[in-house]
Amino acid sequence: MLAEFGAVTASDGTKTTYSYSGVLNLAAGLAKPETWRDTASALEKLYEASGTKAPPAKPVASAEPYPDNSTEAYNAIQCADSVVPTTEDTYSKLAVSEDARVGPFGRIAVFDMMTCAYWPQQAVQPYRGPWNRVTANPIMVINSRFDPATSLKGATAGAGELADARLLVVEGSGHSTMYVHSSCAERAKRNYFVSGDLPASGATCGIDHSPFDPT
Repeated sequence: MLAEFGAVTASDGTKTTYSYSGVLNLAAGLAKPETWRDTASALEKLYEASGTKAPPAKPVASAEPYPDNSTEAYNAIQCADSVVPTTEDTYSKLAVSEDARVGPFGRIAVFDMMTCAYWPQQAVQPYRGPWNRVTANPIMVINSRFDPATSLKGATAGAGELADARLLVVEGSGHSTMYVHSSCAERAKRNYFVSGDLPASGATCGIDHSPFDPT
């Protein structure tokens, strides 16, 4: 889209600086539907900078941000349960090889793990398989149909590796029901944790609203 990255001036005169990593990190915004308006705005500026004017969009009121501690929780779980390299050079090399293996977003996943190189704690009893052991209770797996981070194909395969699991599909875009809000999925989770009830085989849940619905 752009021959090189740097200061980009949109048609309205707004100047924004985009680095290579900054452009790639726009993909991370796809995990959270509530950030899609900002992501779309950034993509529109890049589109206009390419020499093609995008059609005008209808103004939509911004929603209040959803407060959470997902970053802290994510790092605590991911780092404590993982065995990762501890040298920065290793991550730089892996970023190049992963870009070559899975495309320009490979480095995002690599550097996402770099926090773990400095994480001060490890899980006392991390479980790393086997995954097909019979559990005391069945396991419920939930995935959105258009998850940009963990695909439905992967969730289906993962559930298939478990001895006793049921997959619930949320008919939305974004990553996990923490970000893809669905009252139906919340009821399913509550029923599972309180009563041990599983949704019917092949069950799906709708979402409460679209990312671009007026608020």
